[in-house]
Amino acid sequence: MRGGFARLRDVLEGGRRFLITTHVHPDADAIASELLMRRLLKERLGKDVVVVNDAEVPGYLRFLSGTEEVRRWGEVSGEYDVAVVLDVGRVERMGRVREAVEKAECVVNVDHHRSNGRFGDVVIVDTNASSTGEILYRFMKEAGFKIDRLDATYVFVAVLTDTGRFSYDNTKPQTLRVAAELLEYGVNLRDVMNGLYRSCSREQMALQARALASLKTNADGTVAWIVLRWRDFEETGAHPDDTQEFPEIPRSLKGVKIGLYIRELQDGRVKVSLRSNCGMDLNRFAMAYGGGGHKAAAGITFSGMSLEETQRFVVGEIEAWLRKGGYVSPRRM
Repeated sequence: MRGGFARLRDVLEGGRRFLITTHVHPDADAIASELLMRRLLKERLGKDVVVVNDAEVPGYLRFLSGTEEVRRWGEVSGEYDVAVVLDVGRVERMGRVREAVEKAECVVNVDHHRSNGRFGDVVIVDTNASSTGEILYRFMKEAGFKIDRLDATYVFVAVLTDTGRFSYDNTKPQTLRVAAELLEYGVNLRDVMNGLYRSCSREQMALQARALASLKTNADGTVAWIVLRWRDFEETGAHPDDTQEFPEIPRSLKGVKIGLYIRELQDGRVKVSLRSNCGMDLNRFAMAYGGGGHKAAAGITFSGMSLEETQRFVVGEIEAWLRKGGYVSPRRM
């Protein structure tokens, strides 16, 4: 077993009370990785474990067994020997849970983002992994822990979603080998696909109609974007968590190199989700403006600008970035 994994096993076996957390606005990899780690600690090692996030579990992930055990910040309190931080690139991305994490005696950081700040006492960051779930799967195999169908389902959900259903550049031969192994554990592919992609509500469909109606492109059709205001969520009754697949709408338009999903948050900030079809590094672009993510999928949250100002700014910067072949020289906002 490699050094990082050996150190991780020592910490997991030696700790008594564990806090598990992930980033704000958690995605499928984040939640699935938390559930996998919770099960490993509680059922395999008999530890006292609590999973606490800044926000609730997104509705589209509640089909996963164990999500009812995930707590929101403020629902639990206490001190922890070990804080296990999963899929978090920077400490501020933990939101309010950061307060509890920083009080822990030992902080474990497991992640696959290039933007990871290498915080913590035990740091396992593998940017070649498709997902944090894949890293945990490799750890469990190398450490000799039993893996069953539910464990494999968590990992499969993490891998499937973070590779864009095996369509992003982080889909490698090893990724598909891992997926094949997971299916051999008995993962029910139909149940996973139904849970993730075939359970849209009428409210979500109504919101998607508004997103499609907002679709615009730049002059040469290389950049496309959709825009949603906060009132669109209020008027349709849809939840922001219902828009996990919305960034794919502008990206799927023929000829588009960069797709943008721009939405207003309840507090007035503006979140921009970026998707690339051209091989340029969106993580590099996003980091220049305080965001981050992956090469083909990244995100930025802007404050101090209106929705319209943010749209103009981001589209203009993306166009300039494309003209320069992916070189980022951020100007003042």
